[in-house]
Amino acid sequence: MKAGSLARQEKISLHHQASFTIEQNKTKSGAVNDGNSRFENQLKTISKQSGIILIGKIAYQVLNFISSVLLARILGASLLGSFQLGLVTVQIMSTFSILGFDRGLVRFIPIFSYENIGKLKKLLVHNLALVILISSGFGLILYLNSSFIALKIFHSSEMIQVLKIFSFLLPVLALFTFGLAVLRGFKRADVMAYVESLLDPSVFIMLLLVILLFKAGLTEVILIRICSKLLAIGCIVYFLFRNFPHVFKTHSISYDSKKYLAYSFPLMLISVLYIILNKTNMLMLGYFLEPSHVGVYTVILYIATFNTFGLQSVNTIFAPHIAELHDKGDVANMEKLLKVLTKWIFYFSLIVFSIILIFRMELLKIYGDIFTAGASALVFLALGEVINAATGSTGAILLMTGKQKWEVLNSFCILILNVAFNLYLIPKYGIEGAACSELYLQFVIWNIDSPYYFYCHTLFSQI
Repeated sequence: MKAGSLARQEKISLHHQASFTIEQNKTKSGAVNDGNSRFENQLKTISKQSGIILIGKIAYQVLNFISSVLLARILGASLLGSFQLGLVTVQIMSTFSILGFDRGLVRFIPIFSYENIGKLKKLLVHNLALVILISSGFGLILYLNSSFIALKIFHSSEMIQVLKIFSFLLPVLALFTFGLAVLRGFKRADVMAYVESLLDPSVFIMLLLVILLFKAGLTEVILIRICSKLLAIGCIVYFLFRNFPHVFKTHSISYDSKKYLAYSFPLMLISVLYIILNKTNMLMLGYFLEPSHVGVYTVILYIATFNTFGLQSVNTIFAPHIAELHDKGDVANMEKLLKVLTKWIFYFSLIVFSIILIFRMELLKIYGDIFTAGASALVFLALGEVINAATGSTGAILLMTGKQKWEVLNSFCILILNVAFNLYLIPKYGIEGAACSELYLQFVIWNIDSPYYFYCHTLFSQI
């Protein structure tokens, strides 16, 4: 009896153990399936919206190409250079006035949407008030100091009036950037693409065609640039109030503004460093050479940036997902997404580079024969953008995971190198020297951003 009872108990015990093991395996399998499912959903969302963004970016580049041709035909190389120098000045000052909120919002809007809507409303209202106040102040500073900047930096008395008119664009541009960041934060990058890549450039082109008929000049071009941005801002405001009314109707709740500003302020430095990095060549060409050289460089830069919109399209969608995945501690899916998306970006960029390499002279002649002088520089710039695409979204990962201090250091070091290269190359080789400087920098970025990413990955694994 006892032996039979023990045998039955042993069988029951073995059965329970087997059942428990099966349940454990099911649980592990379920966890793996859930992880794979989350990855597939994230990839599907990014793929779908990146497709929309990519179409938008392609449309934007086509529209930007058309507008750049119209600008070149309306203004010529010299006035186009003056227009670009004024625009670069405003873009740099506008970046200061946003205080990094355009990037901080991309990270904190998804977090506050999940935690507390009241905090989200307070965040938006607080940030908007600061952007309006500071950008208006910077606009006034630019207006009052236009003579000093024009004569001491650009060595051109014609730039005085140009900078005065551009000062009115500064707060408008800051609000436009702020609105786009809010759309990204709400994960509506598709709408952002419609506004930024379709609506704004389309309106600008239509207005350019109007002034082309009336043979207007540089002042009118700047004014219609302001008008197109104002219309785009109006559309962003309408969309937000229509689709997220609960956010604006809820009661505001205080948030940890110190924590937010501690995150956003380094991002402002990064943004400023980025735009100075992107515009250093333009500014230093304006300092050393005539505006006509800046005009030629502007055109080749327009064409070369066709290489970048694959990276820009993915980063626009990928950034909020990085913040969300990091907040959940899901490093594995972040790594998978980065590897897949980097391949897409690189292959796309390589195709665009091949087209530019083969048809560079034909593309430049569309703007006018004078712009074919930039053919060699165009190849250098386009090759640099291929290298940039090969690094993938490592910079976005640093920013969206709280490692913005590393990115500040990275950007600062590259800025110093850029200035040093340009000081040596531009006086000797002109626009070709500026393009070579950009190419060298992309090699440096390749060797700096990637190790930073792996450092962060190791750090994440220890959390």
